[in-house]
Amino acid sequence: MDLLLEGFDESLLETLIVCDGSLKPLLNPEKHAIALALDEDDYGNIINVPANVGDEITVTYIDEENVYDNRTGKLADEDTPEEHMEYRVEKGHDVTYTVCALVKIPYAMSYRFSTLASIGAVITSDALEQDMGKSPRRMLYAFDSEDEISEKSTDKWLAGYTANDSNGLNYESKEQLRKEFTNFKNTFLLVGMSLCFIVGLVGILNYFNAILTGIMTRRREFAMLQSVGMTWRQLKKMLILEGVYYAIGAGILSILIAMIISPLLGNLLETVFWFFSYRFVIWPVFAIIPVFLLLGIILPVVIYHFAERQTIVERLRETEYSAKRLLNLREKMLDFMITL
Repeated sequence: MDLLLEGFDESLLETLIVCDGSLKPLLNPEKHAIALALDEDDYGNIINVPANVGDEITVTYIDEENVYDNRTGKLADEDTPEEHMEYRVEKGHDVTYTVCALVKIPYAMSYRFSTLASIGAVITSDALEQDMGKSPRRMLYAFDSEDEISEKSTDKWLAGYTANDSNGLNYESKEQLRKEFTNFKNTFLLVGMSLCFIVGLVGILNYFNAILTGIMTRRREFAMLQSVGMTWRQLKKMLILEGVYYAIGAGILSILIAMIISPLLGNLLETVFWFFSYRFVIWPVFAIIPVFLLLGIILPVVIYHFAERQTIVERLRETEYSAKRLLNLREKMLDFMITL
């Protein structure tokens, strides 16, 4: 079983999240203590526990190793197919450790590599050098900046220092992760805002279509009302009130739907995306209601003004054929909505 063993300086031990046991035995080289890492999913839930506190495990440090060609029994070379390579430990020594703690290792400081049978583990860097019998090679330097100013200057210096590929070094910083996550978040914002724009545009066109259809199908009714004494001011007031009622009804319905559906969708997204945090926001609905109220006041008057091109007598004598011609605008509007 592969052991992904890391040697931490004492200052880095403070970053470990202890789930069981204590890290103090790690500081005593005579106790041969070791802390095992717990595997966790994206939500921080522990997947499996490799051992319990107090258990003893034996670690084999490899002093000499070779890869053989299992067809010939000789050392493998560059021409040996991978399926015929056999790894062998020629020489090694064992060290028995006592599990003192079960911990979670921050991803930024972890091996970032694992197999199905591997276990992560931590001891101090001094203990690692002593138990290996030779000086280990440092694979990671971790440090914190004192403030935002030093963080930016350090980030700039590291970017220039690691720009040369010949040194084989790379680095990660909080600023890099912020930029990556911001770009990722902007993708969601772009898609979401595009969908909102399309749905909003279709809603406005549908609202326009509802008012247009209502006015066009009631033209003769309006003509009859005007013929028995209804003034243009009264008719305009009636159309404006109808538009306002449409807007108020749509606003109330939108608020109710948002209050019912949004928490359900928010909780669903929180379970799907570990980085998502739901927050109920209702102000966009209140922000769009005045727009619909304004449309409810302007659209009926404008539409009726363009639809009323005939006298009252002509509208009372209107044939079915002429009514169909007036519906062309509505059909074009529907075609545009279907295209969207």
